[in-house]
Amino acid sequence: CASARCLPAVTSPPPDILTLNRLRREVAFTVDAQAHVRWVDPVAQGLLGLTPGAELLGLVPDDAVARVRQLVTTPWNGNSTEFSLPLLVDGQKHLVACVAEPFGANRLIVGVL
Repeated sequence: CASARCLPAVTSPPPDILTLNRLRREVAFTVDAQAHVRWVDPVAQGLLGLTPGAELLGLVPDDAVARVRQLVTTPWNGNSTEFSLPLLVDGQKHLVACVAEPFGANRLIVGVL
């Protein structure tokens, strides 16, 4: 940078992956048409406690189960879809802003808490 306002380049070691994953709020996972989790990224596993084989509806508040079941079981036309996904995280209800699209026979969901 040629400006007098720029700081000199400083390098530092990167944070470890466990610290990064703990601080991140973006999660990614896939579900099948029966709402079973098929794949989970490390952040979703840490924040949501999701594991492959788990049932996504187990994290959904009772008043939203029918809506979430419809989201994952309704056939999609191949386009991405945006929606809010109510999930229980540490016993607290959170609306997760999501975008999802077909991923093979499953649906890839990426959300931000």
